[in-house]
Amino acid sequence: MTFIRLQIGFNGKIVEYYEEQTLKEILLARRYFQTHPPETPKAQFVFAALLHILHGNRPYALSGRSHPLTPYKPTGPYEYRPLLNQLRAKVQRSMDKDLPLNFGPGKIFFQDATNWWPREID
Repeated sequence: MTFIRLQIGFNGKIVEYYEEQTLKEILLARRYFQTHPPETPKAQFVFAALLHILHGNRPYALSGRSHPLTPYKPTGPYEYRPLLNQLRAKVQRSMDKDLPLNFGPGKIFFQDATNWWPREID
């Protein structure tokens, strides 16, 4: 991760969205999954949970009070909130839920969302 990439932002730079240690943990998680792509269903589930935390409605709420309009930077003081604790809690909440009777395997389409979608997507 280069310094230039961390300078991308909306009404602030990415480094302004997170408490310093939380941001380091996010970047380490990113690096881990870049070098160890999830290949098993369990690993893919954890990865999906992590992505939901990071790309959810207000991902920067990991470090402070989120702005009511996404993706504007948070306001107020930051606090350290361990990413791993958030991830464990999310995975546990998901595992505690019963699956619906009609639950079945899904299908992933890895593509640019601005391109034409496959015909099988309704």
